[in-house]
Amino acid sequence: MNDAEDSVNDAEGTSNGVETPAVLMFAAELRAWRQRLGWSQVEMGGKIGYSGQLVSNVERRERTPTLDFARACDRETGAPGTFERRHEDIGRESYPPWFLPFVQFEARAYRIHNWDMRCPPGLLQTEDYARAIIRACSPDVPDDVIERDAAARMKRQEIFTRERPPSCWFVIHEAALRIAFGGNSVMRAQMDNLLVLGKRPNVVIQVFPFSVPDCPGSDGPVTIFDLTDGPSVGYSEGYESGRIIEAPADVAKLVLLFDHIRAAALSPADSALLIARYRSEYSE
Repeated sequence: MNDAEDSVNDAEGTSNGVETPAVLMFAAELRAWRQRLGWSQVEMGGKIGYSGQLVSNVERRERTPTLDFARACDRETGAPGTFERRHEDIGRESYPPWFLPFVQFEARAYRIHNWDMRCPPGLLQTEDYARAIIRACSPDVPDDVIERDAAARMKRQEIFTRERPPSCWFVIHEAALRIAFGGNSVMRAQMDNLLVLGKRPNVVIQVFPFSVPDCPGSDGPVTIFDLTDGPSVGYSEGYESGRIIEAPADVAKLVLLFDHIRAAALSPADSALLIARYRSEYSE
């Protein structure tokens, strides 16, 4: 949310009653620093560019702080990194227990192979697309939780900006380009994002087309992580469940499966042309 949105919206607020340990710690840290500096909630809100009501709501755990809010607190309190680290803890809580190992392996991997037939994977999503698909899959979840989960997904993409980013090979089914989330403008931006990321030297994006029958990846999404500090690890995902695959023989089967998937997919260049065609179809 930007400042204008906060000044308009947080008078009413979106109460989610979040009481997780990381949210409690962020609220306590915020209150302690504010009182140490002798600021009222209104004064602190003015300094960080948000309303005093939002500061109050965060302290009372009625609003989950955004990353921008955390960084503004760091800047104005002179506590560099303190609130951003607390926000990272909140982000980790946004992952269900079955998905947290995936995030940990993703952060450690020097090479990632991913197949998904439902949507572009989280590492390739724009924030608006991530927000739209999270909302579609969880229509009863409060806005603050959706913002928290979308921010956590964007945080994972920081692996692309580290000094030695991983080599990533993504194969997505054409259906993932056809199923729309968030409207045409969101989908256009998502297609643009795929085209931009596909030009990076460490990223390969292929599309598995409708025209190829007998898709070998029809059992569901899989990921293979190659690790510098250990053997490769696989991951398969189902409805609200994930399975870590560590046995060498089983990982080898996943590698073979992925090889068959990408062999039948369009080349990266032809995939880009198909993505561009879909981009043109999501007109104004």
